[in-house]
Amino acid sequence: MSDLINQAKYANWKDTHTFESCRLNRQEYGEFLADYLIGEHYGFVLNIDGSWGAGKTEFLKRLYSMLLKRNHPTVYIDAWESDFSKVPLSVVASELIKQLELFCTDEESDADWKKTKKHLGALLKSSITGIAGAVSLATSGTVVGATAIQPLLALINDPESLTEKVAKDHAEQVQAIVDVRASLSEIAVTLKEKYELELPIVVLIDELDRCRPSYSIEMLEVVKHFFATEGLVFAIATDTGQLCHSIKAVYGQDFDSLQYLKRFFNRRISLPKPEIATYINSLDLSFLKLDGVELFPLSNAKFSYIVERLATAYRLQMRDIDQLLHKVNACLKTASATKARTGETQYINVPALIVGLIEHDRDYASFNDRGRNNPIFDKPSDTSINWCSDLSMSDYIEAVMKYTILLDKEREDEFGEATTQTKLPNSREDFIHPESPNHERTLFFQDLENHARHFNGHDKKYWLWEHYKRVIELAGNID
Repeated sequence: MSDLINQAKYANWKDTHTFESCRLNRQEYGEFLADYLIGEHYGFVLNIDGSWGAGKTEFLKRLYSMLLKRNHPTVYIDAWESDFSKVPLSVVASELIKQLELFCTDEESDADWKKTKKHLGALLKSSITGIAGAVSLATSGTVVGATAIQPLLALINDPESLTEKVAKDHAEQVQAIVDVRASLSEIAVTLKEKYELELPIVVLIDELDRCRPSYSIEMLEVVKHFFATEGLVFAIATDTGQLCHSIKAVYGQDFDSLQYLKRFFNRRISLPKPEIATYINSLDLSFLKLDGVELFPLSNAKFSYIVERLATAYRLQMRDIDQLLHKVNACLKTASATKARTGETQYINVPALIVGLIEHDRDYASFNDRGRNNPIFDKPSDTSINWCSDLSMSDYIEAVMKYTILLDKEREDEFGEATTQTKLPNSREDFIHPESPNHERTLFFQDLENHARHFNGHDKKYWLWEHYKRVIELAGNID
């Protein structure tokens, strides 16, 4: 392993974030993308596009570790953490200096860094204190800083002097950009020739789509206009669709934001969506193990398989699954707290809880219309999905939802009188079974029936739809 990673700002990621430990099986793609990035040199900017919940941050952290192991100086910037800043230029500049300096380990490099810092300081000065910004500040009515720019405001009444000032500031900024680019290129050569590191330097920028729209745009402008130089390449991870919305928020809904982004990105590459099952299995599901909560039916399937089948049937995206599991977690915590207060073990039909959460999120009529003697449900988006070979997901959903509803059954008592019995469903009476059902189907219905026997049991609380509905409406406030 290269020693470079031990000098890096996020050296601990070599233990926590590597592609060898990636449960989304993205190592091959990570190696491909690393090869692609280091094949570029002059200010190349790559957009890594991935939807919310697709694992962009985890991927970028692993890419960071991989590039450092390959002996490439690598810088990681979390744009969201610096969103409070008004000046993206200062954020990128300071992170470049701080993180690259870690790879230069002797005093002989001080002269190079002093020159680079001087040029960056000049660039910041020319960018932040320009005449246009000063006039804008004063005319906005802001008190802070107004006194300091009075000499500049005086120039407004002297057009010739104002023109000279603007021209001078512009020339200084252009020269500062040239100096910064040249200085960074020299640093890159020093890292290669003196420290025997590989070029290009790779700068990874994350969470840009979470930032304020104006900040996101300014960050892109900073990267493209100030730091596009020989020896540096950039990879910026975004939900590009969301970033387009942010740009439209600034420039108007009719603005061609996608075409606008092409000004800043040389290429765009999509982060492959993980398989739903792989994604779910990569998540921390320890919240399922709560005191006083009994989940069913799980005798023939893991929780992850239930979520995967339902997510596929309802065509959930990664973002939907992530939010769904947060809500399941909240509901189960409520159930565990109820057990602590009442002493009653909570029996929860977990697929019914998941279906209810999906119905509530999508405003399905069945969520509110379901009730005693009315075990209705809205069919999932994809009715071709099966639970097992002889049980479709539609029939599976119908079964789990029926087991949350009390039914009034007419029968004759021992004297031949008509009477009404209130009970939960019975699979032999309420569902059609094939002549030779397979083992998975049989276990599924047996598990439903076995847990239904706990209805009205001592120290036991078997949840009915009214209980699910109440807690789902509370969890529905989680976004």
